[in-house]
Amino acid sequence: MNKILIVDDNLDLSKVLERYFKRNNIICRIVSEGEQIFSACASFDPDLILLDIKMGDLDGRTICKDLKTNNNTNQIPVIMLSALYDIEEKIKDCKADDYISKPFDLSEILIKVKKYLPVKNEYKSK
Repeated sequence: MNKILIVDDNLDLSKVLERYFKRNNIICRIVSEGEQIFSACASFDPDLILLDIKMGDLDGRTICKDLKTNNNTNQIPVIMLSALYDIEEKIKDCKADDYISKPFDLSEILIKVKKYLPVKNEYKSK
């Protein structure tokens, strides 16, 4: 199964995403503080990171830059989430792979997320 790390201080939104992805056979872990992202990446080994831009005093763009310059995390696709206006322009420098504007439709977010998830062959032995 694919794994997504959701990094957002809005726990209600994160829980909605987690339930939706679970119904679509994607495992999620939620991190509500940006400082926890590297330890979560090391222990969870996500296939993709959904990263909010505004998290209290932290800026997700700075976290994304850190992820993309770290040898342990630079290959993980990062999709930025934001309610900010003109998000595409705001994320150019942080090397995010894509972005999703809030509010969003869950089916649309799934389409975008699946674009970056690896195809995994999972065979059950009988």
